[in-house]
Parts: sequence; structure tokens; C-alpha cells
Amino acid sequence: MCSQSNLGECFAGREAVLLKQFPDIVRHDAAGTTSVKLLNGKWKPILNDPDHDWLNCWVALDMQKGDRFLTLGCVAEEEDWWKLLDRKTGMINDFYGYPYLSPDGQHVAVANQDDMNGAIFEMFGFKAGVASPMFDLMGDDRDSWWPDHLCWADNSTLIYRHVTWTGSGGGNDYERQPGYLKLKNGRWRNANGHPSDTGSCSKLVG
Repeated sequence: MCSQSNLGECFAGREAVLLKQFPDIVRHDAAGTTSVKLLNGKWKPILNDPDHDWLNCWVALDMQKGDRFLTLGCVAEEEDWWKLLDRKTGMINDFYGYPYLSPDGQHVAVANQDDMNGAIFEMFGFKAGVASPMFDLMGDDRDSWWPDHLCWADNSTLIYRHVTWTGSGGGNDYERQPGYLKLKNGRWRNANGHPSDTGSCSKLVG
């Protein structure tokens, strides 16, 4: 997840890497509009919301689940947005935070560190290409901490770092503690520390 302080620069860098890894999938026309090549060979333009006045802001960030799902981001003056595009169906889901798709594609965890509007940490169910809100982990506490470095260890375990600002007077001190969400008996439960099985997230918790 890119830092809020250098979001535009981070977005540009991630798109440059993606274009090298997946050539001929993303392109920009003369006006700067981003288009994405679907799995059926057709090109889909990523259009702006007509209710807003920014133009051609969508940046292709990375692929999820091979090359099927493409994550795109947009940076505006005071806010930022993300899209998750299914290149098989052409369907797009919009999020106010970076979408982390679970390995089985059944859930999307959404996280965003937003200094102006409060952090975001939400879980969505993902069925038939549609993301449905399940719960908001931040609640009324979204100004005091934020999640960082999220990683799906498996389909029922999401590992992250719980970051709390501890500085004063403009200080830059942060406390970072491991945490994770565990799906058990149909319910997501939040816990501190590391889970016993870290799966593919060993580098994050090591």
C-alpha cells in the first residue's frame, strides 16, 4: 500500500513496473484516458465519474490472481479512489481504499491511510463479480490508527500491521504491532500478534 505522503509518485512507479510485466494490456490514448484489454481481446476505457471534475486520473497499479483482476487508482487533490476490474467479465467495483482480493476470490479487504478523512479498513464479500460490504473494522476509531502491509496468509487469515501515531508537536513517531483477522465459524475475528500459520505472508511477519 502506497504512503499517503507520496501517493502520486508511488502510483506512477507501480504502473511503470506493471507495464513492463504485462505488456499490451494497458494503454493511454492521446487525451490520457486509460484503457484495459479484456481477456476477450476488447479494450475497455476506464472513464471518470461524471459527477466529479477530475480528468483521466486512473492509473493501472497491479494484477491480482494472475492477470485476471487489475487494480487501478486515482489521486485527486484531497481524496483518492481505487477500482478492481475483472478482465474476464469487464465488471468494475469501486472502493475508497486499496482492495486486497483473497486467494479464493471470495473476499476483498480494503485499506486506506487517509490523513484528512480518517483511515479505512473494511471487509467485503465478493460473489458473482459484485463486492458487498460485510463490516467496518475501524468503526469510530479511524483517526487513531491505520492498517499497514496487509497480506492474505490463506482464505481465512488476513495479516496486517496495526500502526498508531505516538508523536507530539508534529513528531513522526509510530508504534507498529502485528495483528490479523481470522474467519472462524462464519465470523471474522480480530486478534493481536501473529497467527500460528503465516502461509505466504512469512516475510511480513518475520
